[in-house]
Amino acid sequence: MSFSIDFIIDHSSDVDRCLDANSYIFPWDENFNTTKDESQPQTTPLPKLKPDFQSSPITKSIPIISTPQPPKSTIIKLVIPKTAHTRSTASSKTQTPEITQTLVSQSKSNMSKPVSQKEETISQQEEIISQEEEIVSQQEEIVSQQETVTNVGSEKLRMKQEWVKRMRLKFSVRPEFEITKNILHPGGTLNQDYFRPPKSCVPQLQRKWTEKERALLMKGIQKYGIGHYKEISEEFLLDWSAQDLRVKTMRLIGRQNLQLYKDWKGNEDAIKKEYEQNKKIGLEVGMWKAGTLVYDEKGVVLKMIQEMTDGKKRKRKANDNLEEEEEETNVEELSAIEDDEEKDNESLLSSITDSNGERTRLKLIK
Repeated sequence: MSFSIDFIIDHSSDVDRCLDANSYIFPWDENFNTTKDESQPQTTPLPKLKPDFQSSPITKSIPIISTPQPPKSTIIKLVIPKTAHTRSTASSKTQTPEITQTLVSQSKSNMSKPVSQKEETISQQEEIISQEEEIVSQQEEIVSQQETVTNVGSEKLRMKQEWVKRMRLKFSVRPEFEITKNILHPGGTLNQDYFRPPKSCVPQLQRKWTEKERALLMKGIQKYGIGHYKEISEEFLLDWSAQDLRVKTMRLIGRQNLQLYKDWKGNEDAIKKEYEQNKKIGLEVGMWKAGTLVYDEKGVVLKMIQEMTDGKKRKRKANDNLEEEEEETNVEELSAIEDDEEKDNESLLSSITDSNGERTRLKLIK
């Protein structure tokens, strides 16, 4: 005689661990040992599992095969054959339904755990998805705002360009100047060919600034003075314009602003002296840029230039005073010499007149 018992095993619960490699299922052995605890109420102990390799078709527990996605529960059917080991007491037979009920209740309680965990995971994923949707919506709002700003800016730019075109059409093309008729296209845009040299234009020869041109510029400054670049260009440097000579003079004197040098004349030595003084000031205050002295915003350079100019004036005045004193002494000496000469002349004349009078007197006497 044999009978079967169905067990519901939850793979996610602790029920799996009761069927490990060291546990065995039916048939039962009546000779099992239990430790009695007198403090606890007397209950019928569970039978000890023991293998029977001769009469039992099941010799070892059924292993739980793990799959990538195992089912929530598995029904294991155990068949107990009719052997000598099936002789169990009435108490063990009556306890079999209790074991089955206990295992089923445990499996049901454990089955609820994965369901709740799955629900929590799903809720968390939904929250993450909602947050991502909010971020995407915010980004879309930012992009839309940027597009509106760009559209507003492009509209303003278009209006400005239209205004520029109207102003060009109104003021650039002049009927009294025939050359301006091709300066614009009909829509108001610039005609770039108008600003390019004609194809028949002869290319300008390359000019080089050498020591020869430098000497001619200094010669022109000595003759005409700084600021008279047109005269210098016409007489000494025909290939160089007045603006070109102005830039070259800046490098020659060593100062960017030539306003204080207007009509200044000087030879080569004087020009070199001015260059050294300007370079000294520029290096002292850190305003020596590209070979020229540049003014600063605080006015330190201008103040030092004025002090230098005042010193030159004082020195020039002192020299003028010395020259005046020398001239006065020379005049006095000359006047003294002239007085002496006059006296000598008077004495000579008197002697001559005396001699002449004597002669005339002698003649009269004779």
